Amino acid sequence: MIKGSIVAPYHFFDGKIMREKSHKSALFYAPRLLSVVLLVILTFFAVDAYQSAESTTFGNSPFAIYLFPVFVLLIITAISWKKARFGGTLFIIGGFFYAFMVDEFSVSSLAMVATPLILLGVLFHVSQYFYEK
Repeated sequence: MIKGSIVAPYHFFDGKIMREKSHKSALFYAPRLLSVVLLVILTFFAVDAYQSAESTTFGNSPFAIYLFPVFVLLIITAISWKKARFGGTLFIIGGFFYAFMVDEFSVSSLAMVATPLILLGVLFHVSQYFYEK
């Protein structure tokens, strides 16, 4: 092919440029997909609490209590999809809020909920930083 031709510009076939685009794309979608995975996992926890609950009303059920944070994180994920820095900051705040407001200090609960939230927030910030370049 001729360099700079109309049909196939040279820079589309350069391996370095194509690799940079694929890395940016992967880094762009990684925090979004991981936040959806986290929402699904937390929803499974809520379903497990619903199956082990003895109450039959929805209002008194642990299902509603455990599903409330999932709805909040769903809203934060929707915000993060368009405004990554603001959403990433909300994820970090949510992780620290959970870490400081939990009644019983448990390393396993912090590792399962707070740490992924903080890491997602940082990943949203990193993806936005590299996406703007």
